[in-house]
Amino acid sequence: GHADKDSAPATVAFDNKDQTASKAGLRGWGKRAMLAMNNHAEQLPQFGLAAVLNVAVRAGVTPWAVSGVMAAIAVFRGAHLAFYLADVDGLRSLSFLGSSALTLTLYAMVFVTF
Repeated sequence: GHADKDSAPATVAFDNKDQTASKAGLRGWGKRAMLAMNNHAEQLPQFGLAAVLNVAVRAGVTPWAVSGVMAAIAVFRGAHLAFYLADVDGLRSLSFLGSSALTLTLYAMVFVTF
């Protein structure tokens, strides 16, 4: 981790009546967890659309290659979460790029006949 304020323990109490202020006050792993969750939510629609397109094009029969790419995306996203929480920025970025590249691959696979 880094020796900055974001590496500090997440000791801020969460106020459910004022969630916005509580989230703004998060530090350390709590802040990284929230940022990771936001990032996952931002990438989910792209992955979902690519997955749905592949299933639709194949009339409900998804080849193992498509399933394999989907599984690899899930592994990269899991690694992204772990690296985000551990504050390992370089590997976090690489796992994000890996999942993004695989999502683009999933789109390209819509046009490939198996």
